[in-house]
Amino acid sequence: MDPQLYKAAQSGDSDVIRRCADQLDSQLTPNQNTVLHILAQFCDSSYAVEQILGINHSLLCKQNAKGNTALHVAARNRYSGVVRALIDCAKNGEKPDKHSSEGWIKMLRLPNNNRDTALHLAVRTNCYDIVELLVKEDDELPQPRNKAGESPLYLAVERGYHDIVDLILGT
Repeated sequence: MDPQLYKAAQSGDSDVIRRCADQLDSQLTPNQNTVLHILAQFCDSSYAVEQILGINHSLLCKQNAKGNTALHVAARNRYSGVVRALIDCAKNGEKPDKHSSEGWIKMLRLPNNNRDTALHLAVRTNCYDIVELLVKEDDELPQPRNKAGESPLYLAVERGYHDIVDLILGT
């Protein structure tokens, strides 16, 4: 990835990112991170997310070498602004038809190489706000198990995150 673009993604500098608009698909780090992954790792800027996805919506579900999307990265880093913006952009970017919710729901449930979803990562970091956001967005939230056989609910119980357990159970 071009160093100038990388630094812009780290800081959420939308002007530089817009100037590189025609390169966003091809500009990747050695770990296959896109500018959206870099942003989600270093900066909680919903504005920059909107700008990037306005240029190239296909980056939304791109997975890096570990299978993480920007949603996984933002959830792990506790960036609720980025998580909210990713979900909103996913919803707004869909074509209105009878299956309009399928794409963004799939994004929420997409597992990485360890079969962790963004919810697994949000629970692991004890980020109530992001867990709440993910649970509210997916009202039929499945409890997928990762490679270690852990569901998000199991992780919350095991770690003693009682408020997150209640949130997942809807109590």
